[in-house]
Amino acid sequence: DTDSAASSVKRHSVKHPSKLEDVLNADSQQKVLLKTVLVDDVSGKPINVHQAFVLLRHQETQQEIVFVAETDSSKAYKFEMDVGARASDFRYKSGLYEVCLIIGDALLSNSFQWHLADLELKFSISEGQQQRAATDAVSSRTRLPEIVHQFRAPEKRPPRFVSDLFTALCIAPIIILIVLWARLGVNVKNFPLSLGALGFHLGLGAILVLFTIFWLRLNMFETIRYLIPLALFTFFCGNRMLRKIARGVTEK
Repeated sequence: DTDSAASSVKRHSVKHPSKLEDVLNADSQQKVLLKTVLVDDVSGKPINVHQAFVLLRHQETQQEIVFVAETDSSKAYKFEMDVGARASDFRYKSGLYEVCLIIGDALLSNSFQWHLADLELKFSISEGQQQRAATDAVSSRTRLPEIVHQFRAPEKRPPRFVSDLFTALCIAPIIILIVLWARLGVNVKNFPLSLGALGFHLGLGAILVLFTIFWLRLNMFETIRYLIPLALFTFFCGNRMLRKIARGVTEK
């Protein structure tokens, strides 16, 4: 159907798969209304489908615009378009358009596209609108800028002074311990002279050295590869050292 405030409604009917012989006409002051009912071949009752679209295709440029057809209370699919309000969607391109109904559903044996009529649209366009339409047409064909993936910028690090201060605070307990040992003296009388004790302390020292190297140059996976054998060796030697100490306490 086509209607306007100044003219009466013009109604046209057509059945699938036929095409309307007359060419419909509509301008910016009119509306276009399409209403269709989908009927089951067996029961003869109206049915609903998952997808129902109305496609308008310009016959010369093949420019297409698709609208969704919505159901009403009578289970009929309805499409209504105000030609003047939708002029920008068509880029104010007047001319002959093919009106096609696209139906699709998972339960249908064959979805279909039905060219049901031809529609002559006439858009009233001002000079400014014409320039914008021409600009949009050119921009739609120009090459878009290349999208280059960029990783997130690294988080801002603290000043060098803060890092040096934190390092000094971490090293301070070891320095204090060495200074106290030098002033008070180190009592090594009760140090167990055994392979287990020597191996345990050597392994513990090696782990501390490994942590220092990890801090300076190694990554996590390289550090774990070296840490596993050192940890097993230190655990084995520490176990032997503790058993010897426990045995000595029991004998006393």
